Amino acid sequence: MQEALDVISKVEGDKIAVSHLESALANIGITLPKGELEEALKHATVD
Repeated sequence: MQEALDVISKVEGDKIAVSHLESALANIGITLPKGELEEALKHATVD
């Protein structure tokens, strides 16, 4: 339950800061190698 709350606390509206993305994913059990995370971020929409 605490892990879910940690993820939710990092979300602002329907967005999450790039600086929080890696830890938010890890909190829900998703771990990506650094290279894959960096590649995914290249394709992310940034406001």
